Amino acid sequence: AKEVLPLAVQAPVVVFRKDRDPQAKDWETLLRDPLRWSISDPEQAAIGRAVQGLLSEIPGGLEGADEKMTLWDRLADQATRLGVFKPTVNEVANDVKIGAVDLGIVWSSTVASPEYRDELVGIPLDRLAETATAPPLAEQVTVAVLSTSTRPTEALRLARFIAARDRGLETFAKFGMTPVEGDVWAETPEITFFCGAVNRRAIEPVIDAFQQREGVVVNTIFDGCGILTSRMGTIEAQNPLLGFPDVYMACDRYYLDNVRDWFQEDVDVSQTEIVLVVPKGSDRVKGLEDLLAPGVRVSIGEPNQCTIGALTRRLLQQADLYDGLKEKQGQPGEVVVEKSSSALIVPDVVTGHVDVAIAYRNDVMTHQDKVDVIAIDSPLTRAIQPLSIGKNSGHKQLIRRLYRYVERAEENFETVGFDFLLSDPAAKF
Repeated sequence: AKEVLPLAVQAPVVVFRKDRDPQAKDWETLLRDPLRWSISDPEQAAIGRAVQGLLSEIPGGLEGADEKMTLWDRLADQATRLGVFKPTVNEVANDVKIGAVDLGIVWSSTVASPEYRDELVGIPLDRLAETATAPPLAEQVTVAVLSTSTRPTEALRLARFIAARDRGLETFAKFGMTPVEGDVWAETPEITFFCGAVNRRAIEPVIDAFQQREGVVVNTIFDGCGILTSRMGTIEAQNPLLGFPDVYMACDRYYLDNVRDWFQEDVDVSQTEIVLVVPKGSDRVKGLEDLLAPGVRVSIGEPNQCTIGALTRRLLQQADLYDGLKEKQGQPGEVVVEKSSSALIVPDVVTGHVDVAIAYRNDVMTHQDKVDVIAIDSPLTRAIQPLSIGKNSGHKQLIRRLYRYVERAEENFETVGFDFLLSDPAAKF
């Protein structure tokens, strides 16, 4: 499958007829003779394998008997002696419905279906004493679009309808399943993506491919992260319908951490290095201290508007140079310019407007024939680019599929100078 959309989860329940309630609060009561069981064969049905795996880990031996027995050993013995193994969960439910057995194990959704809900009742396994604290046993229900599909955009539209909280998932809830947090239905969804300017060359091809296959619109706004986060703060109630981003990719964690309350899970996608950039062949600047030299023209980021500016300020403060540079900025004849976006810094060097800039290494990639790079010896030169989902977004599942495209885009990022950090898929996304 190319895309897999989660729909709901269903869990095993012990099922019985409404007129044959065993009044049980533990497995010990349910595994006494003469109660008859119908259970799914573990070699033929997923629910049988799941239940076998869970109950095989729980001691179930009787005092004075074989105390090494597990609950599964006892259940299987009971079904062998007094009941039956069946290949499907519906056959188990039918056995209980017609009274051929007293008890069975089926999915919660089976009990809730029209065929059984008027006559059968299910006990969740966590309501029985021995399995009350066991790891939750649930099966996820999904819909998938195949890699071989010749009409993937149409197939994805149908899958989105099925997986929408206000469309298909309502039906899954009626049938005893627990729906996931589905997206709001829209035939052609639109999401807003605020993206730090440093990421533009790596992420644009990813967005284009995603839009084309999904048949959706990603309204991407590239800018300095200080500007982007300031804009977020002006949007009433952080409402995506008023322009708040559904997804945000910062130039560094610095500008995600300061809006943390508005976003949920995040993942580090890439990293880059902060360097000194000088004209090709120039030896006027050899290190950070040369930024304060009289007559050396400097270009840096504005710290309240872009991440490179904030990181530069932190770097220079650690080196005890920031106050000196700001003092130089106010002196007649000196040039210290501050830019609102990382994308605007290196061009100042290329055009000869300044003698040195502090910029991201990847912003130099397209100008390597015109500039030289000088590494900075500091632990503060790494910038990490995180991707995060807006808490109020109505399209979180769509964003998670966009993330899967990012996850496969290592070549895109490394070609433009980033170190790619997603060698291991991010499970939380």
